[in-house]
Amino acid sequence: MRNLALSALGVLVLLPEAVAHPSFQMSFAATLGLIAAYERGIPWMRAGADTPMGARIALWGGREIVALVVVSLAAGSATIPYVGFHFHRIGPYGALANLLAMPIVSAWVMPAGLLALPPRHARRQPAHGRAGLHRDRGRPHGLAAWRHDRALSDRQGVGRGRGAAGGP
Repeated sequence: MRNLALSALGVLVLLPEAVAHPSFQMSFAATLGLIAAYERGIPWMRAGADTPMGARIALWGGREIVALVVVSLAAGSATIPYVGFHFHRIGPYGALANLLAMPIVSAWVMPAGLLALPPRHARRQPAHGRAGLHRDRGRPHGLAAWRHDRALSDRQGVGRGRGAAGGP
């Protein structure tokens, strides 16, 4: 909990106006709810199964399902006051929708995102030295490309994208 308080303090030192924004309040409230649920409500899940029935449920994935429900309820219930205050509406099915969406995200969206990444050899990352530059062209990529293109567009006074900055 101290790390959460330190991170909130760090955000507030850099951006004091963030304290009034729903994103700051809801993200820290949800994180606080998750930490509290893990510290106070889920220790029994880390212990071994004491009964044969408990062992069977653990093998069937019962503990994981219960943990998913507890985590969703903890994060959802921690943000309810902020949702009501900022958006003047509370969705009674938010935790249920989150529970239904998690298998879809886990089984479909995340693997699809990984498949969308180019293979390592297609990214032309240097094996050593000149980090952030293509070996054959000297053209930056990744975060270095974004900084390079941003600097070019700032110099030209126009917000141009990567392709318009003169590179692939």
